[in-house]
Amino acid sequence: MREIGDENFYKEAINSEIPSLILISKEEAPGHKELVSMLEELEKEYGDCVNFYYMDASKNTTPEDFGIDKFPAIVYFRETMEVDRHINIPSREDIVEVLKRLCRRS
Repeated sequence: MREIGDENFYKEAINSEIPSLILISKEEAPGHKELVSMLEELEKEYGDCVNFYYMDASKNTTPEDFGIDKFPAIVYFRETMEVDRHINIPSREDIVEVLKRLCRRS
């Protein structure tokens, strides 16, 4: 997962030609490390059709722009539009379901 910040969030994550998954979290958030580990595994499988990003909510204001105040959160974008989001820790199955839609896989 590549780290992004306020300065490149829109250009790299939202305006990307392929869909994006953005983990917005803080290192001290409950379950943060486990979620990062899960997403790194999923990136190996879905990284060819979805960009995986991490944004540190303690260093950036973009989460506030999206009304995110509970962490971790995952926000998914395709063609500049938010298509889904998870607040707190979703199951692996819930994440895979969205990734399959973004990749148009069954």
